[in-house]
Amino acid sequence: MFIERLQFPVMRGRVAPVQRKGIAVLARTPPAVLDIRTLPLDVVCGMFDRLGNVAFYVKSAELRYICGNETMYALCGVDNADEFVGKGAEDFFSPLSRRGDDAADALVLRTGKASAESMILTLRLRGEPVWLARRRWPWLDESQNCVGVIGLATTLDPPEKQRQAHVRLAMAIEHIGTCFREPYDVTGLAVTGLARKTGISVAQLERDFTSLMGLTPRAYIAKVRLETAMELLRGGEAIVEIAQACGYSDQSAFTRRFRRATGMSPSQYRRSKAA
Repeated sequence: MFIERLQFPVMRGRVAPVQRKGIAVLARTPPAVLDIRTLPLDVVCGMFDRLGNVAFYVKSAELRYICGNETMYALCGVDNADEFVGKGAEDFFSPLSRRGDDAADALVLRTGKASAESMILTLRLRGEPVWLARRRWPWLDESQNCVGVIGLATTLDPPEKQRQAHVRLAMAIEHIGTCFREPYDVTGLAVTGLARKTGISVAQLERDFTSLMGLTPRAYIAKVRLETAMELLRGGEAIVEIAQACGYSDQSAFTRRFRRATGMSPSQYRRSKAA
């Protein structure tokens, strides 16, 4: 299999450390363009193996991994292509991280446009949480149809003094994710409970979330609650049951919050996704 008409920025030039939300990342300028349309995927993966902190992958339109480099294997906790090819994000990452990963890939597939760079804390099924700087590009065939997604993920090594905050944040995020998957027990989900779960004060938890995620714990919970509801609305559950599962006080409260965030009622959103 060959990459057809694949073009994406190759970072060249001066490398300078910059601060983004407390984590040093690399700013490389200026960007150039590399056309690797004639190269087999295994050659491209080998090229990226020389960049030890850069994970490279290609996903199909069904969001299955087609190939990846050695760094991507290590990120996923596997040793070789046999354990990687044909799998999906759900095989390597927590439900919460998988949901965001698949949604970002699906957006590139749907629009045919490259994504902006994002920085995200990724929770792995095998291994410790890791901060990644992510970029995605459409994989185009000769007719310019988007048939897959090319992704790069650069691992970010936080300063030593911040690592404990990252561990605490990962524990809190994983607990939130557990509450928002079956059997959907969100009754005890509160900031005070999260603080106890991570062994820190509410004030410290607030600082951790705000400095590393750019959101308060309450805002993050509200975000996950809404994302979970949007995912459930793609299924056949009754709206009142979805409202209850996601911790809204009643269906009316759910509808108000949902409309405020999306501009649509839950019923309208469901119909738009069924169309």
